[in-house]
Amino acid sequence: MGDGLRQDPSHILIGATADRYRNFPVYAILLLLRWTGLAFCEVTTSLFRQPRLCRSVTRGMHLGLHLPNLGNCGYDFSSRDRLETITSDLDAIRKYGSLFDIRYAVFHPPEADKSPDVFPTYVRSLKRVGLPLVLENIQGYSVDSFGAFYNTLRHELGDDLTGICLDIPHAVLSDHDWTEFFHAFQSEIRVIHLTDCRGEADSHLPFGLGGDLDLEEILTFIQEEEYSGVLNFEMMPPGFNALDAYFGSIILARERLDPSNLVKSRKRIGHVLQFGRILNLLKRDVPAHAD
Repeated sequence: MGDGLRQDPSHILIGATADRYRNFPVYAILLLLRWTGLAFCEVTTSLFRQPRLCRSVTRGMHLGLHLPNLGNCGYDFSSRDRLETITSDLDAIRKYGSLFDIRYAVFHPPEADKSPDVFPTYVRSLKRVGLPLVLENIQGYSVDSFGAFYNTLRHELGDDLTGICLDIPHAVLSDHDWTEFFHAFQSEIRVIHLTDCRGEADSHLPFGLGGDLDLEEILTFIQEEEYSGVLNFEMMPPGFNALDAYFGSIILARERLDPSNLVKSRKRIGHVLQFGRILNLLKRDVPAHAD
């Protein structure tokens, strides 16, 4: 695949995380986001539960893959008690990954088990992914400690490790200025994760719902620094009544950084918001759909 992460220096790729949401399966979320004009989505291993169907709705889209992490999945590649599950994940990635245009696989430092004796198993699993790997900063890491861990992994993974994912809320929730992370690792940053947060919680909020971060300020910084790479919104709307804030965050970023095809996107998002308002008034989800 090569280094599919390096973008045209004048271009930024704006996307959003696509995973199961309430009773909507992942392929429905992918279809929705593609229909509203996004050319990029970051997915999880739930993509491989119905790979052919997901492939049919992602033709022409670029994807990133978020590997299992403790917060979302209850395990990561350092989990000794989930080796069978990890093997199943890796087999699915290698079996179905070629169906998609997956540009990277982002992963966290070990969270389930930080003991030194599990580190070799963690590294072996990462080597089996078979995609360009990108290390994400998590809460609790300073610029120095994250840099030290990144250098350790570069020694272990070699060319498989292609760069860094800067998660802005994770840096903020670690009581650090996220711009210091940006400047420290600027030449290595391939992906930026962006959501709003409130207090000490990594709540994955859309912007405009009373969180602590200023989206306008962040976008101005990114624009002035001429960042080129992936900007992925990792937002999780707390309800259908938050869809306005969800799509509003994405539209604002596109207005500022990549304003192509916005007229059609706005019209289609308007239809989505109408549907969301109906669901919110009914106070119900769509019927459960197995995936």
